[in-house]
Amino acid sequence: MSHKNKIFLSLFILSSVFCGIFYILQETSKIIPEQKQTEVLEEKKIWNENGISFTYPAEYIADDKGLWTSEEYKNHINPPSECNTCQIPHYEIKVETTSQSLDQYFIAEFDLPGNSLEEVTVKTGIPYQNITIGSNNFLKITISELYEVVGYFTKHEDRIVSFRVYQASYDTVELQDIMATLKFD
Repeated sequence: MSHKNKIFLSLFILSSVFCGIFYILQETSKIIPEQKQTEVLEEKKIWNENGISFTYPAEYIADDKGLWTSEEYKNHINPPSECNTCQIPHYEIKVETTSQSLDQYFIAEFDLPGNSLEEVTVKTGIPYQNITIGSNNFLKITISELYEVVGYFTKHEDRIVSFRVYQASYDTVELQDIMATLKFD
């Protein structure tokens, strides 16, 4: 066999192998359907009261006190005979109009000793932190008494909005996701 024929035969075999591989890949892709990622969008509701709005997951029930799970709301409407916490929503939300600063409001709301948050911390040991969630700056306070109350407070013009939970386990990413959507009208 001549040298030209060997080269031609080698190229023919090589191209046949590549064509065979290409054919197998094409047939395999027909058998395995193309997987498309679909994003499941959670249903959301909008709270729009007292000059504020935010979105929250659809599984919650909202009223003027805050957001309730369906079980909590059922107990709130028709409380069992011995229920001390039936009037506390999952996420308590308050909107108040005041000329006080955020620090003054917080000190008065909880009847704490001191004229500044630093002084309150020295006198009571209650920690606080300033954090930004979404486009709002919040004051976060955790008070441990009968319940561990975690409160987030923000002020816009003359309105103070507070989000509170009465169990530290409710201070979750979900709560912060809700607060991140807070807008002032």
